[in-house]
Amino acid sequence: MLMRQLHVTRRRLGDRTIVIVLVSLGIALRAAWSALRPQPSAAGEALNVALAIGSGRGIADAYGTGTGPTAHFYPLTQAIGGGVYSVLGLRTLAAEFVLTTWSIALVMASFLLLIRIFGRLGTNITARLGALAFACLSPLYLGQEAVDFRLWDGGVTIILMVLLLDQLLHAEMIAARDDPRQGRNAVAIGVCAAMLLVVNPPAGMAGGVASLVLMIRRMSIKQMLLSAAAGIVVLAAMLTPWVIRNEQVFGTFIPSRSNAGLELRIGMDSASLTAPDRRERFMELLSEIHPTWPKGFAALEAAGGEVAYSHRLGSETTQWMVTHPKQTAQLLLLHLRQQWIPEPWQFATFGTGTMPGPRALLCSAVNALGLLGLALALWRHRPGWLYLAILLFGLSALTLPFQPVMRYTYLYYPFMIFAAADLIATAWRAWQTRAPRRSS
Repeated sequence: MLMRQLHVTRRRLGDRTIVIVLVSLGIALRAAWSALRPQPSAAGEALNVALAIGSGRGIADAYGTGTGPTAHFYPLTQAIGGGVYSVLGLRTLAAEFVLTTWSIALVMASFLLLIRIFGRLGTNITARLGALAFACLSPLYLGQEAVDFRLWDGGVTIILMVLLLDQLLHAEMIAARDDPRQGRNAVAIGVCAAMLLVVNPPAGMAGGVASLVLMIRRMSIKQMLLSAAAGIVVLAAMLTPWVIRNEQVFGTFIPSRSNAGLELRIGMDSASLTAPDRRERFMELLSEIHPTWPKGFAALEAAGGEVAYSHRLGSETTQWMVTHPKQTAQLLLLHLRQQWIPEPWQFATFGTGTMPGPRALLCSAVNALGLLGLALALWRHRPGWLYLAILLFGLSALTLPFQPVMRYTYLYYPFMIFAAADLIATAWRAWQTRAPRRSS
């Protein structure tokens, strides 16, 4: 019934009109939510670094004003935010308006690209418009889409993932013929994969594997070299200044970020396995070891700075994982489930925390249907779906040791919406095919 109604609506209004209306509603919803929330800006380390950049203190103060230089993350989005703050003022209405527009634009652009991507994957237009409607009107991740992605890297990560997948599918389409666009496409794949690796290393590594599979299957040696050269140039341009700066400031080689050990320790917390309230345990752990809290910052200073502190935590946690293989496996499996079937506390930890139970349930349903759709497409050997699977499952595997907070689980969510819509459309076609047989 739903699919039939969507099809009728399509014929009456036209696809382009429906897209414009849905995207407009999506923008309005996020803008209204952003305007009504009590806190005007993003929060956490990303905000702290953006404020430091905007104030002229450089890439610093991730854990609070005066905490000193940082390499907590590669500061692309924080530099953008800091630039806006330096021009329009720190956390002013004008600055937050510009950053909110940027955040929502990243999200809406990714939704629009997913319409084209799933068209290339064989999903019919009615299902894709239904997916777009859900993505634009769903309240599941409004905090991330309208606020967090102003300064955190999730919005840039998702758009780079979508752009890379789009180029991989384009390469699959034109590989069978002598197309002059093959060279440009190879360059685009190298550029997207390299940028993704810098902004979000786990997503970049997963994207790199997907790109390598595409190269082996579809590219000539010349195209492979062209793509690799483009990626190397981008990596050199983005990482060289960062590595040199980190060497000068910290006296050590930091190619990406300095917080891996800290995040590993937060993720591999054995107490969370038996904690009656996982949110309470998570916040308790943060207050004990995270440098944003006084106790954690004191431990950071005692260790000799953020690099030494993160290295110590990483070494201790790695040693614990080796000596406690059963608990390590239990934590990895717990994180796997939380990535795809999130618990209510994950929606209540940061931000407004409204309706965590219904949101977790709805997100779990979307992901379950999306995973079924992806599995069915792989089983039927549908073209292109392999790259989507490598990208998502590779990211999932590489981030298993880390606690899946909402900024991380969001990276699967838009893809799962469209994969779920494809499953529903496939089931609808199967039912329509069999219905005449039953009536006869």
